[in-house]
Amino acid sequence: MDRYALFVTSDFGIEVAKYLFDTAEVVFVLTSQPKPKGRHFIIEDIETVKLAKKKKIQVIYVEKSFEIFKSIETYQFDYGVVIDFAFILKKEVLSLAKKMFINIHPSLLPKYRGPSPLHFQIIDNLLKTGVTIIKMDCSIDAGDILFQVKTELEYLLNFTEFYDYMRWLSQIAFELYIKNKEVIIPIPQKHEEATYTRKISKEDAYINPEEQKSDLIIGKIKAFEKWPKVKIKAGEDIFILLDARKYYKDVEKYKPGCISIEDKHIIIGTADLPVEITEIQKLGKKPQSTVQFLFGFRKRYTNLPLEREFSL
Repeated sequence: MDRYALFVTSDFGIEVAKYLFDTAEVVFVLTSQPKPKGRHFIIEDIETVKLAKKKKIQVIYVEKSFEIFKSIETYQFDYGVVIDFAFILKKEVLSLAKKMFINIHPSLLPKYRGPSPLHFQIIDNLLKTGVTIIKMDCSIDAGDILFQVKTELEYLLNFTEFYDYMRWLSQIAFELYIKNKEVIIPIPQKHEEATYTRKISKEDAYINPEEQKSDLIIGKIKAFEKWPKVKIKAGEDIFILLDARKYYKDVEKYKPGCISIEDKHIIIGTADLPVEITEIQKLGKKPQSTVQFLFGFRKRYTNLPLEREFSL
């Protein structure tokens, strides 16, 4: 029976971990040292690590990439399984697996290589998506394709929904790969078709409805609903936009870059179609549906220009 090592630093890998722990021999789980979180600076393991400890699987913590090799060089394993792992694995580490290291990547490679494939697929309003399993080399997400699962969404999901969906799909892809790995022939990626993502910053959440089109604005609102959150300023108040959709009624009357409130709708004019905000949060308050929000704020913000950049 093949022996596995799991490399993971987030809860995105929990479904893959559950399947692996239940069906295979896992030598160890390698992860990052947990950091204090919240107002009370609580240190807590990710769910995958909690599950590994519950099942008496060895957990190895590292803080830097250079610590990885010495931490695992004495372990014997056939496959290294990497999913949402924050460290770069050097050639000396990849050589430790008797057979290979594989990476489970939540996009249809070679599209959306890099650290933020989920965010950028949402920003691009992408509905045709999938999970790719590759044989790892020293490049970033450019190894030969071993297995790929493709799907098409019915509508654009926000980040929380897409995250949950893709980690479930990752488990499906991994299970199918494991059951067929002996007959799989690696296929080189078409590198000339590659696209790349990067780490998300606070500045990415800025929107400019006067110049940007509705697809981009809706994509940003949905992609950044967890962090860094799309914020607008109307008058003296700052709002977080949590969900939105296109608005098709009387589109010509909504001036790009301005917010309007009509009946039960909050409408922002953009460079093409207006955008209707369906969930909103005043800074420091709880999230609300548009209907709840408008109960107390109907007239205050009508036809106010939005400020794109401001200090918090």
